Amino acid sequence: MKKLIIVVITVILALPVHLFSQNKTDSLVSFSGIKFHSEFEQQALKSYIQNKKDTFNLFLAIDENMTTEIASGYRFIYNKAIAELYKQKIETKNPERKIRMLYSTVHNKFLKKYNENEYFPFIFKEGTYNCVSASLLFSLVFDQLKIPYKVMASKSHIYLIANPGNNSIVIETTNPAFENSIFNGDFKEQYVTNLRKSKLISEDDYKSKSIEEIFATRFNELTEVKVSNLPGFQYYNMALTKAVDQDIDKAYDLAQKAYYFYPDQQVKTLFYSALAYKLNKCEFNKMEDVDLLTQYAKLDPSNTNQISRIFDVMLAKNLQYTDRSKNIESYYQRLKSQISNQSILEEIGFNYYMTRAYSKKYDLTGSAYFARQALKFKPNQKDAISLFEACLQNDLQSTDISVSYLDSLNSYDKELNNEELSSIISEHKNLLYLKIAKRAFINKNIIEGEKYLSLFETNFKLPFKKPDMKYTLENTYYEYAAYYAHKKNKAMVEKIISRGLKLVPNSNMIQSARDNYPIRVITKMQVVRN
Repeated sequence: MKKLIIVVITVILALPVHLFSQNKTDSLVSFSGIKFHSEFEQQALKSYIQNKKDTFNLFLAIDENMTTEIASGYRFIYNKAIAELYKQKIETKNPERKIRMLYSTVHNKFLKKYNENEYFPFIFKEGTYNCVSASLLFSLVFDQLKIPYKVMASKSHIYLIANPGNNSIVIETTNPAFENSIFNGDFKEQYVTNLRKSKLISEDDYKSKSIEEIFATRFNELTEVKVSNLPGFQYYNMALTKAVDQDIDKAYDLAQKAYYFYPDQQVKTLFYSALAYKLNKCEFNKMEDVDLLTQYAKLDPSNTNQISRIFDVMLAKNLQYTDRSKNIESYYQRLKSQISNQSILEEIGFNYYMTRAYSKKYDLTGSAYFARQALKFKPNQKDAISLFEACLQNDLQSTDISVSYLDSLNSYDKELNNEELSSIISEHKNLLYLKIAKRAFINKNIIEGEKYLSLFETNFKLPFKKPDMKYTLENTYYEYAAYYAHKKNKAMVEKIISRGLKLVPNSNMIQSARDNYPIRVITKMQVVRN
């Protein structure tokens, strides 16, 4: 039997069960994210989700060729069979008799031939059925006749247990024979790898048993399920069939719907495996491709490294092309808007802005913004700090020296709010103080020059951390002292030189400012004659 989820229906005298209520605790798959294979399916699932009724069309929606007209024909046949039961006054019978009557009628009317690879619509089309489709049919009948029931799932066979009081009735609906599904080695290995990552198998089992043994063992375990999971069974079975046929795109879409209705670990593993395969093959050239990574992040939120690597691949594939590189901003925003896990947001945010910064390696001015954004996520990351420093250094070399750039540095400091980064910004502010002061002295604007030189002296602390700081400092004090040397103000020259030598003792350049005193020229008329 190819179908690895088999259904058991236990009929009990209990309070009525509301069918197919969505598991509210599991939000790994949202209805808005489901990809429908037909308009009929979309309407059937939407109607059910909104109104919690019409499970008949919901079960028929597995067929991608289903139409409203065909569904109406099948519903007519079904209703005719129910009408026959009412003609026999089934509602007046005791529970045991009621169950025997409906079982006989339904089985003889609809279930003609067992076929392991069938789905609900084929019951009406050809009379063929399997464990899942037959159980779906009986669930409809039980619900309509107000017979309470619950659903169990097994991977090996199917049976019904009617239990009106203390006496149970075992009703076999399908052939319990089981055959192993045929999977290729790559799929089996991926499946077992995911079990290991999810810690559903121990390391000892993984090392001591073969892939084949683990795969076979895991696919033969009994699983108890809820009535609310029913729609997911045939989606899961069809997803398995598509996976076996290597139609992974369809397997993924079907597994997604299966998990929406049946958030079971086994379904999740199949869903995860199909998703990992799609991501590995994805070119990320469409906006909706981003949703694959969103789904991966929801299924395995602890695997931030792998999520980050896939995101890096997405960025790299798009940055290779001039017509696609403009899309990466919208790709990032779409991904970010769908993820709430802070660790993942931090990782992809940092990677996004660092990638954008590096993509402008020949334009450090353009890189600066992205480097700062990256540092907001990881303020102590060495590569980001180095890039940020390079951007600041480039700004000081390529930007016109102006007081307005000081405002930019102050805004960076406030924006980043980090002690280590504040120290780096402070170094560049000190260098800028010197450059502004030097330019002012050259332009004979002594008041402005003194203002910024004093700011430097107040904020700077030895030793020199930047290689060009010492050179700029010596030049600034030289220009300041030279100005007063030209004015023949020896006292000011010596005072300024003394200030400079406190920072750079024995500096020849600073002391050479004395050479700027005007040279006195003695003419013949000034010669004293004896």
